[in-house]
Amino acid sequence: MSLILGLDTSTRHGALALVDLRSGQSWTEDQDATQNHGRELVPAIGRLVMAAGVRMTDLSGIVVGVGPGSYTGLRVGIAVAKTLAEVLSVPVVPLDSLILPVLAAPDETTGTILSIADAQRGAVAASVYTRDSPSSGWIRLNGPEILAWKELKRWSTSPDPVLVTGPGLELAARLGPTGLPETPRETWYPSSNVLARWILSQYTSQKPVSADTLEPLYLRPSAAEEKRAATQPASG
Repeated sequence: MSLILGLDTSTRHGALALVDLRSGQSWTEDQDATQNHGRELVPAIGRLVMAAGVRMTDLSGIVVGVGPGSYTGLRVGIAVAKTLAEVLSVPVVPLDSLILPVLAAPDETTGTILSIADAQRGAVAASVYTRDSPSSGWIRLNGPEILAWKELKRWSTSPDPVLVTGPGLELAARLGPTGLPETPRETWYPSSNVLARWILSQYTSQKPVSADTLEPLYLRPSAAEEKRAATQPASG
């Protein structure tokens, strides 16, 4: 078998997938928003391996979402991916977490999609993707970048329709509507089934990275880091 373990913990909704590239079979588990990745991730991986009837030593590769997303969630997921890759001596492939909600959009979706994640303090991490037909793959046009929530409205004046998706849409309840058409709510979050499909279709074309170079995609320091920096005395 050629077994690939995929995980994304960029949001509270964790996604796990174990995929056999040769047979196309997959085993998946979604972690809901009430679960703690630090406590639940490793046991969940164990359950997938047990369900597949294999051993951890049978894994031949790791895929891990590197963000942008939750600071804590990304640290947990990447730490687990690094450890497994190093202990098992298998390659690890970083995954753009914002592509997963895009891939979950209805199959007939074409054109431009803006995928967003909560970046805290009234802002989102955003990337823009496009494709011309349902049979073609999504291409990232730009991003990820940090945008203030009110900046999303600029996409409503685009000459071509722009859909918005991603876990950052949860902020609309507090910050107001984006002014853009949205994908269905159930597609906003990284899902295990979408992760499994990505592994089956894309894994063999990806370039692995060294586990010791794997880092979360943070677009700015966390609030705690900024607070610490502000309290540090100026040098010189």
